[in-house]
Amino acid sequence: MGVEGGGDGVEEAEGVGESEGGGQADEGCVGGGDGGDALGEGADDYGTPDVSGVASHGRAVFVSDFLGDPGGVETALAWASDKGVRGALVQVLDPAEEEFPFDGRTIFESMGGTVRHETLRAGDLRARYLDRLAERKARLAVMAQASGWHYLCHHTGQPAQAALLWMYRALERGH
Repeated sequence: MGVEGGGDGVEEAEGVGESEGGGQADEGCVGGGDGGDALGEGADDYGTPDVSGVASHGRAVFVSDFLGDPGGVETALAWASDKGVRGALVQVLDPAEEEFPFDGRTIFESMGGTVRHETLRAGDLRARYLDRLAERKARLAVMAQASGWHYLCHHTGQPAQAALLWMYRALERGH
């Protein structure tokens, strides 16, 4: 999710505002009414891993924020596992996605613009969002382990070198 006007796709403002349709801003959860949720489930602009070029008994790395519907990742991991493919899931998150520093009126918008949600009290969403993010990270780790893969959550505020070294070692280990 981005933040509009804030450089990352989110806009923060104080006071009461109106939604894009001219009505009162919603005070519910992120993504309400737009086909998505706080983690983007159901959104059309979240991709799934493409396994069409992965060879049997090969190695693969899936890199994403994995905030969309996890069903596509589960399907790709099941296919890879059935084919003897070993690999790693690397979840890349921005510090703002991990900390949810938003408060007051905020407009959340997906990168592709298909999911948009405005709230007057973003701070009220923080605990629920962080709980769901923790659940998502745990689910990815369990999916990876069940498939014989490895899982890493990398943050964009950290150097990529550590994640690349971790991927190299994970692929060398195989299991």
